[in-house]
Amino acid sequence: MKRSLLFLAATTVSLFGFSGQAMAYFTDGSLIQVVYQTNGGYEVATDLGAFHPTTAYTGATQTLGNTVTAGSGVFSTATWGDLRVAYFVKQASTSDAWTSGPATGQTSGSRKWVGYQSATTSVMSKYATVAGISNQAIIAKTDSQTYNTTLTTMAGAGGFAGFIPALNGETSLADIDTVGYVDSYLYYYNTPDSALAGTQVAKLRTYGDGHTEVVGAAPVPIPAPIFLLGSGLMALVGIKRKK
Repeated sequence: MKRSLLFLAATTVSLFGFSGQAMAYFTDGSLIQVVYQTNGGYEVATDLGAFHPTTAYTGATQTLGNTVTAGSGVFSTATWGDLRVAYFVKQASTSDAWTSGPATGQTSGSRKWVGYQSATTSVMSKYATVAGISNQAIIAKTDSQTYNTTLTTMAGAGGFAGFIPALNGETSLADIDTVGYVDSYLYYYNTPDSALAGTQVAKLRTYGDGHTEVVGAAPVPIPAPIFLLGSGLMALVGIKRKK
């Protein structure tokens, strides 16, 4: 059986604030999610909104982002195992950093903050240009200012431009095939230019139907219509089977 995934890109429900001005995306303090196909040509980045906790998140489980499904099938030839997800936050004003990693912990490298800041600034600038007034950018992996070329190529996938020496910043989406979601963990670094064990501040759960949740200490059920209104970055839906 061959399994293919139809990638439905997400577009924002509301592009304008109360002032009537277009909202700014891919800015400092926003949680950025990147999904890419290891054997394909594209990556998809989504600004999930301001989320940069410095202590463990203990609130109710909530959906991140404010999007509805739309878009095209850039991952139409992929299986779940072909896809990887990574999350990061940059906060230059406070020299803080947040990166995704495994449940078992994560450590930053010594004197790597400048490289991380430079790389994430470049990537987010490109995403903002490509996305325009949307909170999502679909871009060729080979572009000179992408996650794949700027944050992984020089130091290795999952290394965030050398900031994470263990290269454990990405999560495979393979488990979506069996359990319907995958978990990543967000780590906070408040002295990012030193070798430092990150503080685990949140569990980020990516679902096969497209929405992303931050899982709190005491999960609260959310009605299905809320999921539809807030379906996250990448509605990876429409699994098809054929012989």
